[in-house]
Amino acid sequence: MDRDEFSDVTTVNESPPIDLFTASALGYIDVVLNLVQRGQSINEQNNGGFTALMYACAYHRNQVVMYLLNLGADIALTDPDGKTFISLAAEHGNQKALTILKEELLSHSLRRNRVANNSLQTAVAKTINLYELKNGLTPLMTGARLGLQDIVSSLLELGADKTLMDSNGRTARDLAVLHGHRVAAVKIAMHKAMNITVEDILVNSGLEKYKSLFARMTLDEFLLLEEDDLKNMGIKLLGPRKTLLMAIGKI
Repeated sequence: MDRDEFSDVTTVNESPPIDLFTASALGYIDVVLNLVQRGQSINEQNNGGFTALMYACAYHRNQVVMYLLNLGADIALTDPDGKTFISLAAEHGNQKALTILKEELLSHSLRRNRVANNSLQTAVAKTINLYELKNGLTPLMTGARLGLQDIVSSLLELGADKTLMDSNGRTARDLAVLHGHRVAAVKIAMHKAMNITVEDILVNSGLEKYKSLFARMTLDEFLLLEEDDLKNMGIKLLGPRKTLLMAIGKI
């Protein structure tokens, strides 16, 4: 069964009672509803700094995620390591949670709920590019390193900055390439680069004499090229190869 489907949610009426964090992690939606209705704060953090929303996101309990976000759960809260709702979605591959977040933003906008929408937009802007303290990665870098193409696309749509670098000077695209996730690398490179052509890149790099080599190549194919590919195409000089690879890396 796909754990992203809402059908994975479990109901429970057993005793003894469990807390909001455990109920959210297990997907016990009826317990979550009951505890919230009895006045428990949805933004309370446990000793480890996690909120109910963080647990629901990490364990793919997406009906709980939807319920808590609809109530206005704060996605900007962090644990001591700098983990947030968005970074946990990236780390645990919870694409559905990011989709719910985007739908919640749209819903606020359509309802013209300016206060709620501005608050949620502010929280997204505050955390979308936040570096985790332990691994030093942004959510986009995490998604790219893991090769999670849909996660990468959603994070870019939410405003992730693809130009940020880790402590080793590597961007999200660099991390995707490093870990062998070339499709994720292209998704990052292509974001907001739709009007650029292969010819533009060659001309801007002073390498228009090589245009015939790339005449039948699409931009996404071009962005996947590595040095050995360029050698095999007949570009024997190191200088032009390095120039092209640098140009590709900047996109």
